[in-house]
Amino acid sequence: MPWKNPSSDDATVGPGRPPKATRWKKGGPSPNPKGRPRKDSMFADVKRLFEDALKQKVPLTRNGRRMTLAKVELGFEQLANQFAKGDRHARRDVFTYSEQLGIDLTGKAEALKKRRWHQTTRRSSTPI
Repeated sequence: MPWKNPSSDDATVGPGRPPKATRWKKGGPSPNPKGRPRKDSMFADVKRLFEDALKQKVPLTRNGRRMTLAKVELGFEQLANQFAKGDRHARRDVFTYSEQLGIDLTGKAEALKKRRWHQTTRRSSTPI
């Protein structure tokens, strides 16, 4: 019998190579329906809980008026306030979020970002 390449797609039958007609078809019923059940993932539950917590409304008073805002709205307001005060972590987050969301920042804010970046990466020009 001549030698055949084991990677060829012909009807090679032998140990570890059942006939094509009896092989399990992908997407079909499980070959072991009473086997070990799939592991439950907590990811979907945790994601839903986190989304619900961010959407939760919080009552507050602003300029003498009573209003309710979602926690995510308050969080972004606090981030913007920290950014306005000069917090470097808030600045990084604001630029990251604006880039990811496609928000066009004013030229002044872009210039500030570039100036700060150049100040932190510039080396001293005096020789040692």
